[in-house]
Amino acid sequence: MNSRLTTLMSGSNLTHLAVLFTLVVGFTFDLSLALGVAGGVTYIIPVLLTLNIKSKQATYFVSVLAIALTIIGFVFSPAGGELWKVLANRSLAIFAVISVAIVIIIIKNKNEALRIQNEQLQVQTEKALTASKAKSRFLSAMSHEFKTPLNIIIGFTDLLKFSSSLDRSEQENLEHISAASSSLLGMVEGAISYAKVQYDEQAQKKIPTYIIPLVNSLIDSKQALLDKKKLKLSTDFSVNDDLVVITEPSLLTEILTTILINALQYTPDLGQVTVSIEVCPESSLRVSISDSGQGIPEKYHHEVFKPFSRLRWENSSKSGLGLGLAKAKLLCDLLTINIDYSCSQKGTTFWLDIPLSQS
Repeated sequence: MNSRLTTLMSGSNLTHLAVLFTLVVGFTFDLSLALGVAGGVTYIIPVLLTLNIKSKQATYFVSVLAIALTIIGFVFSPAGGELWKVLANRSLAIFAVISVAIVIIIIKNKNEALRIQNEQLQVQTEKALTASKAKSRFLSAMSHEFKTPLNIIIGFTDLLKFSSSLDRSEQENLEHISAASSSLLGMVEGAISYAKVQYDEQAQKKIPTYIIPLVNSLIDSKQALLDKKKLKLSTDFSVNDDLVVITEPSLLTEILTTILINALQYTPDLGQVTVSIEVCPESSLRVSISDSGQGIPEKYHHEVFKPFSRLRWENSSKSGLGLGLAKAKLLCDLLTINIDYSCSQKGTTFWLDIPLSQS
């Protein structure tokens, strides 16, 4: 019996010993009692203990053994009690053993199904991560291949601009070539940067950073675009100028730059852009950038932070691969910053929530 138990059961040796011990003790106890006393009920205990054994065969085997011992106890126990009571007690014991065994098997089946589901989910997740990394590496490699010839085109175009033999029309054509090449180079560099963030965690060096000067410097750097589109940019800072957050300033600047450029590009001429900073009740610092553009239609909301999503501008003349917000989301995750947005027909507001617990 011991060899068969060892073969069929898996799990802790302590559990195996406990099952054997309760079977022996229960059988001894059963034989010591006169018939008519429900000694067979003690066989439920070893069946219950098989719940800690992974193998369903262990539960089957112990249940059959418990039923067999219940019958053997009926044969060899001292006489006593009326026959109908004896049979009722033994039948009750067998019914209890079978019922407990069925419940345990159901539990084990559910646990096994859950384990298989988790394993399949893990495999699918690993496959998705592998595919995502492979795609990012391919994107990065192809982008690098485009970058070199584009730099050559831009370089020779710049040289030709200084040629005195070109007429006005040729100069304008060169300007178009230069602008288009520079735009394409920007998209290539954006793809390289996105791929790098996606599969290669950037080194982070979080340091105390004055948030107001950082935002003001960013706004000043975009003054040319503001003037070109005659946009009005207003600020609403409800925090002190010396407020410090602990963050990686270059990555935070990159995130805010992406959001601000989007606001400036997709706000019509003479429109309004607002940058605000406030402390939220949830112990976080919120930096918001609002525009007076068209807003984002509800059907595109689920695509806002997805790569290569250009939303309502997919068929417009605006250049770009649609990687800006996707990259910003990745960088926010790296910095433990929450990024979100709200929009209406009167415009869109993106905001960053920087935990003040880091400050």
